[in-house]
Amino acid sequence: MKRILVTGAGGPAGINFVMSLKIAPEKIFIVGSEANEYFVHLAPVDKKYLVPEASNHKYIDELNKIIEKEKAEFVHAQPDVEVATISENREKLKAKVFLPAKETIRICQDKLKSAEKWKENNVPVAKYLELQDEEDVNKALKELGTPLWIRARHGAGGRGSTLAQNEETALSWIKYWK
Repeated sequence: MKRILVTGAGGPAGINFVMSLKIAPEKIFIVGSEANEYFVHLAPVDKKYLVPEASNHKYIDELNKIIEKEKAEFVHAQPDVEVATISENREKLKAKVFLPAKETIRICQDKLKSAEKWKENNVPVAKYLELQDEEDVNKALKELGTPLWIRARHGAGGRGSTLAQNEETALSWIKYWK
């Protein structure tokens, strides 16, 4: 029987991935790790572990302890913050990971870099500008008009997204999310 460690197993994406594995014809022993103490009980896995957040220096060591104890052969990373940490530390893990190159992960997790890469490769993208301050907002209003769709460069689930109908809203939103 294959043995897999799914990180973020109690969050929505982790749960969906685990449920997909459960309908596979092959029997898989699924170990789940979760950094959110309120989500760990939600993980529909065979064995679950509460782990430190991915930003914690002990995170990779804790995953390795689980990998060794549960004899996990493969690590599937969820959510994005854990994908980033696992990608950057993949050679330290004691199980296989199947991820794109580190630089690809970095680009995919940065909305501005993604848009730039797509544009470079002739993939149609919406007009965009990086907004950091009042000067950038004024430039965007002149070049793009209103409304402006503002979003954070990093994060999932629409983090930092809003529709700004005017300069005041745009500036307030940028200051709030900095």
